[in-house]
Amino acid sequence: AASMVEVGVLQPLVVERQDADLYLIHMGHRRYAAAEQAGLETVPCLIGDCPDQVRAIVRMLSENLHRDDLTVSEQAAGFAQLELLGLDAAAIAKVTAGARPQVEQALTLARLPRKVHEVADSGALTLDDVAALANLPDDVAARIMGKADLGPWGVRHEIHTAQTSLRRKGAIAARV
Repeated sequence: AASMVEVGVLQPLVVERQDADLYLIHMGHRRYAAAEQAGLETVPCLIGDCPDQVRAIVRMLSENLHRDDLTVSEQAAGFAQLELLGLDAAAIAKVTAGARPQVEQALTLARLPRKVHEVADSGALTLDDVAALANLPDDVAARIMGKADLGPWGVRHEIHTAQTSLRRKGAIAARV
């Protein structure tokens, strides 16, 4: 924001006209927020068209997936929007140039409670951990999430311990 006061917006936003005075930002959300914070009344824009919602979301994701500060739950939310528009994990992986297992795990995260998102965004859970957690019974997963302050290794250990315990119980039940 401070640099925008001095030199202005160096790269235009990419927008799509919605109504006479309303535009949807496809690329440049952060620039827009910084310009707003700097008190700028106008910003340079390139007006494009995006004939469907899928392409619009893919554009936004493609601009932001490489960012270090994009959280896993933000990524999952973008993938979930594409899923709501009828794309499956394979199609989402294809249009975003991602790996299908990662997309599937992110979609799993999108379906889990907000607490899991917070822990994953903090780095205490990877998408692999999220997938493992989602396969545990709800009460076991809730108990583990209650211990999320253990840090990444502690949470992973709790997941592994629960998986081992459930496998053993299954093996004992199978013998009886």
